[in-house]
Amino acid sequence: MSSEASERIERAKRWIAEFTTNPHPDLGRDGVVCPYTTRALRREHLTCHPFDARSGDGAMVAFVRRLRDDVADTAARVGADRVYLVRVAVPYGLPDPLLRAMVGRVHATVRAEFVSGGFMAGDFWPAHEAVGLHSRQFRPFDSPLPLFGVRHMVVADLAFFCMPDIPPGVRLDYLARYRQVFGAGLNAHWAQRLSAAEESARRAVSVP
Repeated sequence: MSSEASERIERAKRWIAEFTTNPHPDLGRDGVVCPYTTRALRREHLTCHPFDARSGDGAMVAFVRRLRDDVADTAARVGADRVYLVRVAVPYGLPDPLLRAMVGRVHATVRAEFVSGGFMAGDFWPAHEAVGLHSRQFRPFDSPLPLFGVRHMVVADLAFFCMPDIPPGVRLDYLARYRQVFGAGLNAHWAQRLSAAEESARRAVSVP
């Protein structure tokens, strides 16, 4: 591994450990930023993987698909802990603005495919403008360097597909994919929340 790749891996690990496992004044609720990641780190199920971005978009798409497949393959060995498996691609080799743009393009390319297969794809970079679930002042994807995360989708991820900033047509598409993954197994609470989210998106689509 090159010195640049090693340095970026260490920066990524440090940010994940320090940011996600602690409270934040803008979070909008009590507790740490991400209890999920806290558990993944504690159980040593989160790993970071360098990617040479000079290989191009197509190579990165293939790379994150391999990370997804690794999560799926590892799941069979860890049982119930499979929901805490996380893989993080750490691109290097280009200036950060180009890495940020690449992560964005790759995320746009694979996100629907990943969700349909029961996986979440996360795009992170400096000054990411996406807001948090509990506070519009919080920026959960604002990381010190561009990153791409892969993990299993869980039922509570429904909230990420209901954000008002997502265009209603896109919301409907992802809610349909979510329903394909979880629909038959949802309890009454989550089934009601999903139906309400779908109805809200349909109404928004019908507004001129």
